[in-house]
Amino acid sequence: MSSNQAAHLRLDYRSREFTGWEWGKTLGGHDASKEFKLAGHHYRIGLLRFGQETGSNPIYEPEPSDSAIAFKRTLQRKFGAYYSFRYHGGLGGRNEFRVQCYSVFAKPKQSSFGAQLYVVYEPHVHAGDPAAEAQLKWIQVAHWRGTGSPSPRPYVDNTECPNPFFISGGLISIHGTRVFNFDNPITAQPSSGKGRNHPLSARYLAETFLARDTLTRDKAGKDVIEIFAGLKYGWQLREVT
Repeated sequence: MSSNQAAHLRLDYRSREFTGWEWGKTLGGHDASKEFKLAGHHYRIGLLRFGQETGSNPIYEPEPSDSAIAFKRTLQRKFGAYYSFRYHGGLGGRNEFRVQCYSVFAKPKQSSFGAQLYVVYEPHVHAGDPAAEAQLKWIQVAHWRGTGSPSPRPYVDNTECPNPFFISGGLISIHGTRVFNFDNPITAQPSSGKGRNHPLSARYLAETFLARDTLTRDKAGKDVIEIFAGLKYGWQLREVT
C-alpha cells in the first residue's frame, strides 16, 4: 500500500460486525477470492487488485479518477439539473476510512455470488475533515458489466431515489453508539433457465465518495453538494477452465 493510501485507510478486518443496515452483519474479514461450481461450470470470483503489489484492498481517492466509471460525468448527467457538485480534493486527517469487511462470497445453492464492502468513517475535524452529521452522505457511481448488471453503462447507485445519495450508509446507531458507515453487499444472480446453463462472467467496479448536502443554493438555484474523498473497489467473476 502506498504512503498516500496508508495515510487515509486503516485496514481493520473483523468477523461479522453489526452494520445497522439491511444485511445486519458483515460477511467478516477479507476473503479475496473463492471458487465454486454452478450448473456444471467452475468459477472463480475475486477482488480487483488495482495494481497493488500485495493484497486486494480498496483504493483511497481524493477525487474520482477512474475513466470506466466516469463518476463526475455520470453524476452530472443524472442530477446536474438539480444539484451543483463541488469537489474538495481529499481529506486532511489520517486513518479516516476504517475498512472492516471487504470479502467476496458465493452461494451456489442460491445461485448467487458477489462481495461486500463495509467501512466506518472516523473524521479528524481538527484537520478539516467533514463532521459525521446528518447532512453527510455517500454518493456511489458503479460500472457493472455482465451477469446481474442493472445497466450497460455507469450509473448512480441510489436505488432510483430523487437524490444522488447511497441508501445503505450514513449516520446510524449500533447498540446505542452513533456510527457513520458505508455498507454495500453486492449480490448477483443469473437469470433462470438459459442464464444458468451458459458460462457466466461479471465485472463490478465502483467509486463511493463522502458528500455533504450544504443546505444552500448556488446562483442558479441548485442545491450545493460538497464532495470530499472516497474509495474505489470492485470484483470480477470468471469461468475456470
